[in-house]
Order: sequence, then structure tokens, then C-alpha cells
Amino acid sequence: MNKFFAMLVLLVVLAGLWFSFSGLFEIYRGASDTIKAASIAAFGSVAIFLLGRYFEQRREAKLRINSEKIEIYKAFYQFYFDIMSYEKIHGKPKSSNDVMREMLDF
Repeated sequence: MNKFFAMLVLLVVLAGLWFSFSGLFEIYRGASDTIKAASIAAFGSVAIFLLGRYFEQRREAKLRINSEKIEIYKAFYQFYFDIMSYEKIHGKPKSSNDVMREMLDF
């Protein structure tokens, strides 16, 4: 039943877009050449601006995620090497309770 309503809504939206664009195309077809050129230039400028903002935000999100990953990797490697080298440095293995506590803290 939900698929039926989803398809019905999609059909109504597509029909609305079709009638909107066909009406705009009729208005556009009757406009003078200078108005057509100006509208194409304006549309192109807005589209390029929006694409630039999209890619800029995507790049910033990747940089933020990478910086967070670096901090997590640093903490993990610190934990890992501390566990692996504890016995060589202190001469005795680390107790399992200490290891579990550090794992939970990580």
C-alpha cells in the first residue's frame, strides 16, 4: 500500500514539474534574444556558484573527518604499542584487568 502512495506522489510531482517547465518554456520561447542571453548567463552563474559551494563543503567535510581519524589512529597506536612493549620495558606482563580497563577507556 505504501508503494502505491509513493508511486502516486511521484507521478503527481512529475506531472507538476512537466506542466511547470512546459509553461516556462512557452514564456521563454516568446522572450527577446537579449532576455534569453541574460537568463542563460544568470542561470549559468548561479549553477557554477552552487556547484562550487557543494564541492567546497564536501572537501571541508573530508578534511574534518580525516583530522578526526588521525586523532583516533594516534590513540589506537599509543594503546597498541603500550600493550605490546609493556613487558619489555617493565619486565613483567601487564595484568589483564589493566588491559581491559585501557581497552574500555579507548
